[in-house]
Amino acid sequence: MILDSNGNPTGEYTGEYAEPQKARGTFSLPTGAATPREFGNYIDYDYVVHMDEKPCPFDENAAIWYRKDPTTDDPNFRAVRIAETATYTLVALREIRQ
Repeated sequence: MILDSNGNPTGEYTGEYAEPQKARGTFSLPTGAATPREFGNYIDYDYVVHMDEKPCPFDENAAIWYRKDPTTDDPNFRAVRIAETATYTLVALREIRQ
């Protein structure tokens, strides 16, 4: 929780992340369009990843380093939706544009 200059809670929180974990998956082609079946309408994402792990080792809003070093680089994607079924897991990623 974020505190103001007097030490009072503001009602806002900062994000805290665990240590980076390795995960494997297959990236789709860049899409930029919503997929009504998998994630519903009006979802803004750039890629879909078909995860090799089940269950997914991270949750929505996770920072993702794709082809980057998490010890030296900033993350370049954020997980925006996760769809798990009995046989596979799909993750919608949005590129972090700086």
